[in-house]
Amino acid sequence: MTLFIPALRPGDSIQVVAPAGPVHGEAIQRGMAVLSGWGVNPVAARHLLERQGYLAGSDAERAADLSAAFAIAGAGAVAYARGGYGTTRLLPLLDLPGLAARRRLLVGYSDATAMGLALSLDRPQPHLYGPGVADLGADIPDYDAASLQAGLLGLHPVGVQTISELQTIRPGRVRGVVMGGCLSLVAALAGTPFMASFRGRILFLEDVNEEPYRLDRMLTQLSLAGVVKGLRALILGRFTRCVPRPGVDSPSAQEVLKAWARHLDVPAVWGLPAGHGPGRVTIPLGVEADLDAGSGTVAFHHQ
Repeated sequence: MTLFIPALRPGDSIQVVAPAGPVHGEAIQRGMAVLSGWGVNPVAARHLLERQGYLAGSDAERAADLSAAFAIAGAGAVAYARGGYGTTRLLPLLDLPGLAARRRLLVGYSDATAMGLALSLDRPQPHLYGPGVADLGADIPDYDAASLQAGLLGLHPVGVQTISELQTIRPGRVRGVVMGGCLSLVAALAGTPFMASFRGRILFLEDVNEEPYRLDRMLTQLSLAGVVKGLRALILGRFTRCVPRPGVDSPSAQEVLKAWARHLDVPAVWGLPAGHGPGRVTIPLGVEADLDAGSGTVAFHHQ
């Protein structure tokens, strides 16, 4: 089984969809202009600018846009406009085996975790865990543009993206397929028919704005549900702004996460700067990676 990120060619289309939170037209236009500047062709989904409370339109509209984006002939990629909440509501409405069979490159983070895992039920679906299109044109961008462009266009030298200076939690060397994403979305899929298996995999987890006790609750849920049984290794992100409320007696997010990681008794590292947070890099998921937890280095194989 070959797992690789399908690089886009000049002129390939990127279908821009909003399966989660609503987006602003100006932000989307700026982000699409950035993609156009990289030589690809961003195309707005029919209901991209719809709004229904905290969702970008009705479930039926968002599901229809997702299905259409994967079905369009010649589409190179399907990119989330933004994260937020809403993808899990759509999973029962989608022909997931049919979408996975089309092998489109999914691009997104946060709520896109649910789609990445649901597409990986039968086999890992390579996808890029990176910023939404609405993030790309910000006045002061807080993402790493070079890694997103390299991931989309296949520009990583020899097809490998190496990230180092991670903190060692438990040493060890492992090669395996890396899967996961935003912890709250992974936990939300536990016990549902849309959760991919992590057995024999390297699990990547990150999140934002979650108090340590909430992280503890979600991690405990993953353990009690058997989600992490047979895990090969663990890569933890930075968990941006995951701090206790003022005056609350609480361990830090790092302490909670590292204690859980040590209990798993697998090679583990902390601090991968992907997902939420400033300067976040785009990484591939659903592909093989070489983790040297002792040296704090991970090498993702895009090709």
